[in-house]
Amino acid sequence: MTENKKIPENTPLTDDQLKEVTGGEDLSLSAVPMIYLKCAVDARHNWPYGYDACPVCGSTEFIRTVVPE
Repeated sequence: MTENKKIPENTPLTDDQLKEVTGGEDLSLSAVPMIYLKCAVDARHNWPYGYDACPVCGSTEFIRTVVPE
């Protein structure tokens, strides 16, 4: 038989736990703007990179842009 272990309750973090940790993940990449695709048929159609075709008209021809206009 297995015994159910009691899950400890959440406790507030101590001052030592709240101090900044050195090293780890570089968060500066989160400031990189998303790449969007602009439809070559109608420039008003913009969508995030990762789709094969324009979600509005279905065109597969596009222009790569950084920020949708």
